[in-house]
Formats: sequence, structure tokens, C-alpha cells
Amino acid sequence: MVKILLALTGLVAAVDKDFSCSTNKGSFKITYAQAQAAAKAGGVDRGLSRYSSYPHPFHGGSGSGTYKIVFYDIPDKQCNRGQGLLEYPVYSDGTAWEKQKLVKDIKKKTPARVVYLQHNLKICGVMVHVIEDKGTGQGSGDFRVCDKVK
Repeated sequence: MVKILLALTGLVAAVDKDFSCSTNKGSFKITYAQAQAAAKAGGVDRGLSRYSSYPHPFHGGSGSGTYKIVFYDIPDKQCNRGQGLLEYPVYSDGTAWEKQKLVKDIKKKTPARVVYLQHNLKICGVMVHVIEDKGTGQGSGDFRVCDKVK
């Protein structure tokens, strides 16, 4: 019984780590708390407003469709089924996308996305476009999962 409890505690603790993301422009860190705040800012309703399409569904693909994104070792596997997931932009300084601003008015873009479960805002992880425009920060190319760090 004690071994099972310790094993479960270890799995839960592993989920709450920060994320290290890398693009062609360099590396940055998103804390778990920042990822949670971004998911909360994104909410559970798909972004179908005049402002933006975020959050929008994430189906598990890399962008080009050449491979499937897999999020870590999350015990319940919900994050790797490609159903009921939303993605929401987060900046390299950890601040969330401005949901109530027109996309054309947002000058600074970001290659990073927080991916979370739609029904309970549980964080699956952070992913990033591998190519980041040096001027605007706009991401392109395939996504890759950001590494978990302490």
C-alpha cells in the first residue's frame, strides 16, 4: 500500500514541473503556474469570437502531420488521445495571449502553446513551433513538446 501511494505521489509531482522550450531563436522557460494561468485565460469555450480562434482544438498532430505529439508520462493518457484538448498561446515571458484583443491589433506573436484538457483545464504540456520569426515572434513549422524541468 505504501509503495503504491509513493508511486502515485511521484507521478503527480512529475506533472507539476516547469517547461523549457527551444526555437531557432533560443530557449525560454514557462513555469507550471504560468501554463495554468494561460489555460485559465483560454477557458473551456472554443474561441469563435471576432477576436481570435483561440483557444482552439488540438488533435495531436505536429502541424505538418508527419508525426504525433506525445505529452510526457501522464498517467491517465487523456492528453495523448487527441480528443477534448485545447491549445492556447503563451508568450516566452509566461504571459497569456490577450483573448479579448483583435488579432490584427496584437503586434507581438508567439510560437508557444499550452495544451490542456477542455473539461477541467488540466495541463498536458507546452509545445512550441520550431521556427520563430526573429522580428514578430510568429511561429511556423512543426510543433515540438517543450522539455520538463525543475
